[in-house]
Amino acid sequence: MRSGSATLDGRQARSYVIVYCRDGRGLQDRVVFLLRGRHEYQLTCRILVDEDDADVEACDELKRSFRTF
Repeated sequence: MRSGSATLDGRQARSYVIVYCRDGRGLQDRVVFLLRGRHEYQLTCRILVDEDDADVEACDELKRSFRTF
């Protein structure tokens, strides 16, 4: 597991990458937590670890497009 900082909607957030195997396939869960006042937001993206980066790009787009209300 790796942890670090991320930016969501212009605010500092905490990010985690959890790597594991299921049915012989490598997977990653990318989880980002954002606290805003009394609200907590959690974004979770699960990707198949392979040579195609489409899953990674989709997770990055999710983080870029996230907005709080």
